[in-house]
Amino acid sequence: MGFRIPHIVTFVIALMPMLSGAQDRFALVIGNGSYVNIDPLPNPPNDVQLVSDALRKVGFEVTLLKDVDRRAMDNAAKKFANQLDEAGKNTVGVFYFAGHGVSYEGENWLLPVSVNITQGADIEYEALSANKILKLMEGARNATDILILDACRNSPFRGFSLSGTRAVTRGMSRMDAPTGSFIAYSTAPGAVAYDGAGSYSPFAEAFAAEIGTPGNSIGDMMIEVREKVKEKIGRA
Repeated sequence: MGFRIPHIVTFVIALMPMLSGAQDRFALVIGNGSYVNIDPLPNPPNDVQLVSDALRKVGFEVTLLKDVDRRAMDNAAKKFANQLDEAGKNTVGVFYFAGHGVSYEGENWLLPVSVNITQGADIEYEALSANKILKLMEGARNATDILILDACRNSPFRGFSLSGTRAVTRGMSRMDAPTGSFIAYSTAPGAVAYDGAGSYSPFAEAFAAEIGTPGNSIGDMMIEVREKVKEKIGRA
């Protein structure tokens, strides 16, 4: 399986400390691994527990979901957006997803554990759009939104074929982040991430280790995450 080091899409990140001036900090963290109809993933539930614990240590109120279906993911995303809106402009919101994800017709989709896809047209009914989550967060009155996609660890469709799905591509597609929003991937767009040989993915371990570093901008933090992942997987 091929994999690459973390890739970051950043807008207005430079010199902005992640938690500077934030009065409230909220996070929605979802980890799906016990897939029924596609290859299961052992690490995402462990990864999101690790990430959630790290976020709580730096003052985030965290909603943690493991191995959930589409309805639960969608409802949690809407509730999260309302939470950010009510908290006001000085609030930081973080959405973190670990699990299977695909790109279909240029849009990223996050797969719930119950997903049952036999053709490309099923995706929009079976999966949750990452663009929708970003739009929900954008619609809130808070100033800073962070979307982290720790997805695409292997092909979720390995072992069976999809008819009529030439538009389904490997890896996540690049997403544009509006001002005040930040997007990070565990791997470069179109590439496959490394799930790790242990109980946690290298990306989740590195992210959890770096989130508490004081004074770092988001960009600085993600550069450190990238270096830790490179060291973990033995790539220069």
